[in-house]
Amino acid sequence: MKKEIPTIVITDVPDLWSYFQYFLLALYILEKNKRIKLKFQTDLAFTLSRILPCQKPCLIATYGMKKFTSKVGYNLRGFISVNGRIKNFCIDIADTPYLFDVDDLNNVDCYFKMQCPKELKKEGFMLTDSVCIPYESHQIYADGNRTVISDIDEYASKIKPLMVGFRRLALMNSYKELKKGFDNYKQSQIEHKTQKAMCYFGNAQGPLPNKNITILDVNSESDLMGYYTEMQHPNEKRKIIADILNKLGADYDARIISDGNADSKASKKANLVIPIEKFCQHISKFQYNINISGYRKSIPNRFVESFIVGTAIFTDKLSLKWYKPFGKEVVETEEMGYKKNDSIDWEKVKNDIINLPQIKKQDVLEEFNSKWAPEPLGNYILETLLNTFN
Repeated sequence: MKKEIPTIVITDVPDLWSYFQYFLLALYILEKNKRIKLKFQTDLAFTLSRILPCQKPCLIATYGMKKFTSKVGYNLRGFISVNGRIKNFCIDIADTPYLFDVDDLNNVDCYFKMQCPKELKKEGFMLTDSVCIPYESHQIYADGNRTVISDIDEYASKIKPLMVGFRRLALMNSYKELKKGFDNYKQSQIEHKTQKAMCYFGNAQGPLPNKNITILDVNSESDLMGYYTEMQHPNEKRKIIADILNKLGADYDARIISDGNADSKASKKANLVIPIEKFCQHISKFQYNINISGYRKSIPNRFVESFIVGTAIFTDKLSLKWYKPFGKEVVETEEMGYKKNDSIDWEKVKNDIINLPQIKKQDVLEEFNSKWAPEPLGNYILETLLNTFN
C-alpha cells in the first residue's frame, strides 16, 4: 500500500507577512521535494501575494487589499492531515517570549514559538535576577488586562522552539520571490573575511519610561522601564559595546544609528545606515557580528543574516533557544539584557571580544546549512507535526 503524503494547509496568515516568509519558504521546499502537499485557505490579500507577479500594479493591489482583509496578530495557523487524521498547529512570531495566544494554546496540537524560553517555569520569565514576568495572553481584554497563564507547564509538551528568519525575503509570497530573496542573501558571501567584529544597532537608549502606569502592559517597553526602575535597557549596553569597538581599531566596525530614545524622532546618522539589501554583504566582511539581547531578551534576525554569509555571532548570555543547540556559530559572554549597567564586568566583555577565537567561514556555513537553512527547517517542522500523531 502506497504511503500517503501528508497535506499541510495554511488557514490564517496575519498581516506581518515578512516574519513568516522563512517558514513559508521551508514549506514550499518540502512541497518541491514531494515531502508534503501544501495548500492555502487564506484571505484574499495573502492569496494575491502568492499568485501575482512582483510588479508595481500588483503590489499596489495586494497591499491595498491587505488593509481590508488581513488580520492583525502574531500567529500563523494551519493543520496537517495524514490518512484522514488532522492535527492543528500555529507559529507564534511575537518578539515577546512570555506572551502566548491562549486560544491557540488550548486548541492546537503543536504551538511553534519563535522566541521560545529555555525554560517554561510556572512562576514566569526572568528578565533579570529579580524581575519575573508571568506568562500572559497576547490578547488584551476590555478591562485592559491580559489573562495570566498560571499553568504554562501543562502546555509545555505542545510548545516547540522554532527560530528567527530574515527581516524580509520579498515583497510578495510566491515560492519564486521567496527563493530569489533567499538566494540574494546567500550570494552576499565574501570569499575572505578582512575584519574581526562589528555591531549594528538602532538606538543608544530605550524608549522613554512610562511613569503614569495604571495597568502594567508587559508587552510595552515604556511600561516595563517605568515600572521596574531596577532595570536598564539593552540599548544602553549596545552603546557601551559600540564605544568599546570604536577604540579597538580598524578591524572593528561599530554603528549606532541614533543616539536618541527608541520611541523618539531623534535624527538618524544617515551615513551609518546600511540598506537591507546590502546588509548581509556588510556582515560578510567580519568574522563576528555582535548581539545584545533586544526587547524582552529576544533573539533578532541578525543571527540568521550572519550565519548565511559565514559570520559567527558574539552575544550576551541567551535566555531563549532555537530548535537545535548552537555550536561554533555562537559565542556567549556575560549576561546583559536588562541588568544594571554597573553590575556588568565590562572589562571581561572587552577581553572576550579581543580574544574571540579565529573562526573559518566554512565552519559557520556548515552549521547554517545543516541546521538553519530552509530544508532542515522544513524537515524539523514536518517531523514535529508528524510526532503529534504518536
